[in-house]
Amino acid sequence: MTRPNLFSYATKELSQDAVICWLLEWAGKPTGGGDVASKELRRCGLRLLRALLPDVKLGSEVDVRVHHQVKRIDVLAHVNQQHVLLIEDKTNSNEHSNQLKRYYKEVRDGGLLKQAKIPATAKEHLHAVCIKTGNLSRAERIRIEDQDFAVFDRKALLRVLNLYSGQNDILVDFRRHLKRWERETNSFQKWSRNEKKPERLERGWEGLYAWIEDHYQDKSDEKWGYLRSTLIGGFHGLWVEPTVTSKNSRFAMWIERDRISFRLYGAKRQESLKGMDREKLVWASRSRSGGDGWSSAPTTGLIWTDQWQTSIEQKRY
Repeated sequence: MTRPNLFSYATKELSQDAVICWLLEWAGKPTGGGDVASKELRRCGLRLLRALLPDVKLGSEVDVRVHHQVKRIDVLAHVNQQHVLLIEDKTNSNEHSNQLKRYYKEVRDGGLLKQAKIPATAKEHLHAVCIKTGNLSRAERIRIEDQDFAVFDRKALLRVLNLYSGQNDILVDFRRHLKRWERETNSFQKWSRNEKKPERLERGWEGLYAWIEDHYQDKSDEKWGYLRSTLIGGFHGLWVEPTVTSKNSRFAMWIERDRISFRLYGAKRQESLKGMDREKLVWASRSRSGGDGWSSAPTTGLIWTDQWQTSIEQKRY
């Protein structure tokens, strides 16, 4: 019998917030007393706290005051009456609109600490962490770190949870839920060209793009993520930023699931094809003009319109 999992239904970030707050509160419970199950939960909570604060020396007894959803901030914890742990918790959503920078500033300014009844002096020991259990591209990781947040991803969280030896249903379900995400992400490793009707999960495509990013990014500027289009719907794709092909043109590539699409950029009203070699002229001959540039695609790919170009915030030349 397949065991029902609570987190198949509790899929929102608020549910994940609750587990994190719950474990951090367990970390602050005294070591003495309690049954075996309580001691296991406390140990797990303390492991999580230590993993989130790797540069802070925490003793065997820790004082933790947890605050949830204080002025849009997911988790705010006051640790040992000295440190402030600011957590932005995400599942599949991405950082946007410099929200992390805003949250960091709100804590540093002190007003938010006052609202949470945390001494203003604690802002001098501020530790900001973004917990992301969904798949994370390198570009997103850099964007988070550039806003003074450390990244704590699904693998890091599983390293903590895998050490838990208790049987608490909530925690066991949460761990199984994250392990399923990990299996689905790595499912691309078992894909075969001989599959008649392949069932390929979106997380599998994310896993493939992350693998490409890790192995082939040395000489290219590539990104992957969910792309939205009013023309063809959304999908997870990988795109390589345009590279120079001649004085007046750029060449870019997309992977849209099992399609590889190309785009040739040329400045509007310029002789973009001048000076190109025969191979590039073949691609150019399949192109059509549109808006600020030229677009081209192989017969198995797509013709990318200016509306689509704008939707992925692609630079124009």
